[in-house]
Amino acid sequence: MKRLLLAIAATLVAGTVNAGLPLFAAKCPTGITADSNTKGQVYINGKLARVIKRPDGQYSANSHGVWVDITPQGDQMPRVTYTAKDKSTGDCEVLSFKAP
Repeated sequence: MKRLLLAIAATLVAGTVNAGLPLFAAKCPTGITADSNTKGQVYINGKLARVIKRPDGQYSANSHGVWVDITPQGDQMPRVTYTAKDKSTGDCEVLSFKAP
């Protein structure tokens, strides 16, 4: 019974953590691609990334040493930036977007 309650609680928390993550697809200058899905998951270069919601409302996604930061802006396109393995940084071009 305790395991069932823990599983339900974990599912509810996981669903609310990424509820504000916009659907987007972005391309970065270094060949990095990032996109999200309706489950609140982010893919970097086609691989599932670990998503962290920060207290300021921003999301950070990490996959194989590449970081992508997503800053939701309501009904406007999110700001998407990257940090590559070699520590280079920059802005990504958002190719498509849908507000959460």
